[in-house]
Amino acid sequence: ASVQQHPKDLTPVIRCIRSGLLSKRPRERFPCGTGAEILINLQSVLPVWAADYLASSISIVPKHLRPDALSGAKKT
Repeated sequence: ASVQQHPKDLTPVIRCIRSGLLSKRPRERFPCGTGAEILINLQSVLPVWAADYLASSISIVPKHLRPDALSGAKKT
């Protein structure tokens, strides 16, 4: 049996996107999903390099699908 990694219901994500697009005063970030607010709070207290490492290590996008610019791979 395979493990489901992504929720089937994307309603919270769609609401966050809609809220950001239609807001008169949009916020910097719109956390949606379990643990998203914790990550945003951690980013405010961690050094930039640590916050970047944390965010990239828990990305929901598989590494083979990430753009080269986001994967940290250097082209030669």
